[in-house]
Amino acid sequence: RSWRASLIVALAIPFSLLLALTAMFFLKYTINMMTLFGLIIVVGMVVDNAIVILENITRHREEGERPQEGAIYGASEVAMAVAASTLTTVCIFFPILFVKGITKIFFSQFAVVASIALLGSLFSSLTLTPMLCSVLLSSEQFGATSTNRFSMISEKILVTMENAYAAALGWALSHKKAVIGVSVLLFGSSLMMIPRLGSEFMPKEDRNSIRGTVYMPVGVRVEKTAEVMQKIGEILREEILPHERLATFTRCGTSRGMGAVMQNEASHIGSFSVRLVTPDKRKRSDQQIAAALRDRLQQIQREMDIDRFSIETTDMMGGMILGGERPLTVNILGDDIEETDRLAAEIAEIARATPGAVDISISREKARPEIHLALDRAKASQMGLKVYPVGKAARAAFYGAEAGKYRIHGDEYDILVRFREADRNDPQDVGDMPLRLPAGHIVRANNVGEIRRESGPVQIDRKDQTRVVNVTGDVYGRALGAVTADIKKKIASLNVPPGVDIVMAGQSEEIRESFFWLILSLVVGALLVYMVMASQFESLLDPFVVMFSVPFALTGTIWALWLRGYHINVVVFLGLLLLVGTVVNNAIVLVDYIGILRQRGLPMAHAVRKAGATRLRPVLMTALTTIVALIPMAFSKGQGAEVWNPLGTTVVAGLLVATAVTLILVPTMYSIFASRFKAIPQLTRKEHTA
Repeated sequence: RSWRASLIVALAIPFSLLLALTAMFFLKYTINMMTLFGLIIVVGMVVDNAIVILENITRHREEGERPQEGAIYGASEVAMAVAASTLTTVCIFFPILFVKGITKIFFSQFAVVASIALLGSLFSSLTLTPMLCSVLLSSEQFGATSTNRFSMISEKILVTMENAYAAALGWALSHKKAVIGVSVLLFGSSLMMIPRLGSEFMPKEDRNSIRGTVYMPVGVRVEKTAEVMQKIGEILREEILPHERLATFTRCGTSRGMGAVMQNEASHIGSFSVRLVTPDKRKRSDQQIAAALRDRLQQIQREMDIDRFSIETTDMMGGMILGGERPLTVNILGDDIEETDRLAAEIAEIARATPGAVDISISREKARPEIHLALDRAKASQMGLKVYPVGKAARAAFYGAEAGKYRIHGDEYDILVRFREADRNDPQDVGDMPLRLPAGHIVRANNVGEIRRESGPVQIDRKDQTRVVNVTGDVYGRALGAVTADIKKKIASLNVPPGVDIVMAGQSEEIRESFFWLILSLVVGALLVYMVMASQFESLLDPFVVMFSVPFALTGTIWALWLRGYHINVVVFLGLLLLVGTVVNNAIVLVDYIGILRQRGLPMAHAVRKAGATRLRPVLMTALTTIVALIPMAFSKGQGAEVWNPLGTTVVAGLLVATAVTLILVPTMYSIFASRFKAIPQLTRKEHTA
């Protein structure tokens, strides 16, 4: 209700963020999604310390103290609580620096940037905030002395809230069993919801693109594949409305550029891609559009003799970061090709029958028909022919050889020379291919060799020095963890021969590894939070009581994720890590002041009610600043929203529920434990007066 006070608090934001940016410069960090996440998360948190200190200074000023005295005593009274609350938030990020795998790559910079900004806010709140309060608030009118009509009305409202909260605490202290019972019921009901959430590695982001690959039967000519891709191109333009797409692209066959390296190419393989407009300009997500295309391709699959197809919405580089495997991947490891092929076919059928699994395919293709020119080496040697020139001549005749460049208006085109179509349209044309001898004579290829039709492997995959065949697919409409669990249960009943191993890979492997390290970080972080509070309170009981606020952060998160249809993923775990260090802050402020009042000789019930009424404003302000700052992250739409929405939702919902429960449960639990196990040292008359 004061622009001067608001300015003092707001100055903590630029100071903390500039300190974080300076640290990023020296650490050689870039501005990327993770460092920006760290800055966004702390925007609402860096003001918490300044709010608590300014509010306490304001209370001292309302009691009649001079500006400098009010600043000194008000800041020093809550300095320990402010330092403890900040250190608890910072230490929760510490275990992230020691995790392994892709989790560390994603979140280590996030943890460092957020920690530096929070430490900067602690420094500014203990130094800059009291100094500014003594200067800018020297002539300010406080509480009942203010003549501002808005201040008078709002003061009455806040006082009414404080009185109501004090009365609620009085009721809670008289009905402790009811408070504990309701809390246990609330927490238990949320735990029962966890199996319904499902799990995934990362939220699927709408990248404005759809990619697909179509496999015809092995050996199909490229002309037939081109006809199918032309039909698919028409479907793309029909199914995806003009205002939803920017461009469509189809191709088939082989190339000599980077495409041959980045993806599978052959005469029987075609691919397509669609570039979509941004999510805010269309009603359907990329997942919904991909599902519609998948239905259309299934309708023409038998008619067009399509062997299989896959449609993906992730970008190619994103898949390479995760090892190049699709989200749903089962590795069948073994050197026995027949047995591994049999198991791959059975697992593929299991996957196709599992709800939520789509685009199921087997990586090992059937043998590709080939035409072999087997030279009679003795005869070829007598004629002066060598194998390499013959192979080079065959490639030039049927695929083409670059003869030069055609340049026009600054553009450059390759000139490929090969046989006319009539001379390369039949397998017999290979035998009729002319070969020039060193002496200058021309002979046909079938005069120096035998033309045979054979089959050869398309490719041989290996993993851990063992032959592997993969059953791959994607998921739609269900969480990856739930689909993987269903498939894994059915695979357990298969007859697996000795020497063959079946391993769930893909993103399910990343989920297992990342969740293990994040759960370990959560446990270690909670222990560090407890240790920091124990050192600050110089007590084991007070931090134990404060930790009762942590489980209800999980309660708020679970219900919010279920209501919004999100799954548990590494981003949600990151939000939970942040909550463990954040939700205890309000409880620290409450418990610390209850202890101060108890030392001043107040009875337990009176101390709890007075501490609650006195600390209600800073608790609500610190919670609301963090919640309001994260509302855009939780609810905004745009590029990348699928990733940051679960993070914002986790922190907002967890902090909201934990704060509401903390205001009632923590004082109640403190009164129970402190009355039985804690002796309060009484202050001397001189200390009490001070």
